[in-house]
Amino acid sequence: EDGQDGDFNLADVVGNLTLTIDDTTIGDAPFNVTLSETGGLVTAPPDPAGSYSYEWFVQGALVSDETSATLDLGSEGADLSPGTYNVSVIVSADNHEVSESIVVVVVESVTYEIGDMGPAGGWIFYIDEDNDFDWTYLEVWIADEEDEAGVVDPSNTSDGLEYKWKINTTATAGTSVDIGSGYENTYNGMIGEEHPAAEVVRNANHGGYDDWFLPSKDELQKIWWNLLSDQSEANEGRGNRRDDAVGDFRTFTYWSSSEFEDNTVGAWNQNFTNGNVMAVLKTNTRPVRAVRAFWPFSYSTSIPQWGCRGRKPPAEAENCARENV
Repeated sequence: EDGQDGDFNLADVVGNLTLTIDDTTIGDAPFNVTLSETGGLVTAPPDPAGSYSYEWFVQGALVSDETSATLDLGSEGADLSPGTYNVSVIVSADNHEVSESIVVVVVESVTYEIGDMGPAGGWIFYIDEDNDFDWTYLEVWIADEEDEAGVVDPSNTSDGLEYKWKINTTATAGTSVDIGSGYENTYNGMIGEEHPAAEVVRNANHGGYDDWFLPSKDELQKIWWNLLSDQSEANEGRGNRRDDAVGDFRTFTYWSSSEFEDNTVGAWNQNFTNGNVMAVLKTNTRPVRAVRAFWPFSYSTSIPQWGCRGRKPPAEAENCARENV
């Protein structure tokens, strides 16, 4: 029977390349696409103990030495350079023939170091080297939030705009101090206009991206440590501010998205002069700096991929809408 749209297995990422594929199946069985160090492998189901034969075509040309259920895209006749490849297979058995096509997109990855400029134009300040999250990098925007959308009522100080963490000192449930929690804090904890510092970040659009959030306490500390601190033993190990510190941060304290766990009338601040971390009353005003998380392939706007706001593909593709990320 003819192929039909359905679920599929997303590519594994290895080395400097990744593969994405259009959703397609033969019957109820999906194509599998993986990537190894030597090349991409496309597997066409079914493969019942050799009872089927296979003919593979790449860009319309027969790959003569590939007759099994798996096509090695790194083999002769199928260059694995970045690009879009139309792959088709004819599966035959007992005078019955099924054909199906798939689009394989090979995308060249970009790697970043601390202090590099990210895809949105911010500063890279954290790398998830242990693969703990659905993103790899955190970048911080190059300037304090100026409320261009006019969504909150900031305090206009001589140094720039400042915002309250909350318009009152009532508790805000659902925030955490951990790395990786800033996005949830901003979009699911500090909800509504009663949280001006988060609201102005939720409405930010920088470098063509609108997935910015207010960093958690620990994320904000990483900005200080990796971009501004000389990482010396000064100030109880927090270091001094470097002369070549990047980011144009004020010598002042900035809001995190983390409520103070010992007394919910306050929230955590990071001092960008000496690295001190402190909790202050939520109704105080402080400058705000937006950050975003991304997977290194999410910057491409021309190649359709599965993605959640530029994050790694989920285990179940239907959990995210298909979008140009």
